Amino acid sequence: TGAEKRLKMASKDQNAVKESDKKKSRRQPRAFDFSKHPSRQVALEIAYVGWDFKGFASQDDSDETIEGHLFSALKKTCLIESRATSHYSRCARTDKGVSALGQVISIRLRSTISTGLGVFPPS
Repeated sequence: TGAEKRLKMASKDQNAVKESDKKKSRRQPRAFDFSKHPSRQVALEIAYVGWDFKGFASQDDSDETIEGHLFSALKKTCLIESRATSHYSRCARTDKGVSALGQVISIRLRSTISTGLGVFPPS
C-alpha cells in the first residue's frame, strides 16, 4: 500500500542521514596554520558581569574564570594559537563574583591587516 511505501522510504532516508553523520564524525579537523597569517597587538576594553565566575585571573583549580572563558573563545575562533604565544597582558583582576567595566587587556591576535603599526608579518 501507499503507507507502507512511504514508511520504507522514510526509513531509508533516516539510514542515509545516519550514514552521512558517521562520515562527518570520522573526519579529523584540519589544523590551523598560524604561520601563514599576520598578527597584531591590540588593546581590548572588556566588561563583564562576574556573578557566576571565580574572578578574572585564571586559576589552576578552575576554568570558571573570565580569562579561562576568554582564552577558550579566542582559541576556538583561531584568533590565538595558545596563551603562551599570545603576548597577553592584563591591567587588573577581580575577585570571585565581582563585575567590571572598562577592564583592559593587551593581546596579539591573528589579523587580516598585513601592514601598519603593531602588525607582525607571518613567520
